[in-house]
This record gives sequence, structure tokens and C-alpha cells, in this order.
Amino acid sequence: MSGSCTPRGVEDATMSEVGETVVAPAGEHEPEPTALGAERSAAIRRAVEFLSERERHVLALVHVQELRGEEIGRRLGISESRVSQILAGIRRKLNDQLTAYDADPVAV
Repeated sequence: MSGSCTPRGVEDATMSEVGETVVAPAGEHEPEPTALGAERSAAIRRAVEFLSERERHVLALVHVQELRGEEIGRRLGISESRVSQILAGIRRKLNDQLTAYDADPVAV
């Protein structure tokens, strides 16, 4: 698929928004959890960068625009079932990246 599914200039903002949306905020007056939360947020952003443009677009539609699978499918011209498959692949890839980060944060 070509890069035409994401409007120009949206890609960078989308990656940042997805990272911020997926990460739960840390306690505001607790320095250690806040620092760990910031590290985890950065790890999630890096993991999102490994996704394809289409996967990042689908992730943004779900987590930033809060669309349902049916609407995403309609917008992308694919079935809702295919959207579910794409999301399952995204979850697997992100989980693999974050598992690697948890095992050795310096290496990732």
C-alpha cells in the first residue's frame, strides 16, 4: 500500500499522539514512577516506530481518533475482520518490542 492513507504532515504527530495515548500517566508528585513512566513512554514510542505506516495509521485511528473497527474498515476499504487482524499483529509486535525492552532496556 502506498503512503496515501495518511495525510502529509500527520505522520509525526500521529506517532507522538499514539505513544501518549497508549501510556497511562504516572503519579505527578512521585519522581521515581514519573521517571520510569517517561522511560516506558519513550520505549512505546520507539516500538511504534517499528510498525509500518499502515499499522501506525490504524493504531492512530483506534487510539487517537477513537474509531471502531467497522469505521476503520470502511475508511480503508477493508473488512472489520481484517482490521482486527491488523490490530492483533500490532499488539504482537508492540508486545515483542516491549518484552525485549523489559529484558534489557539498554540494548533496545
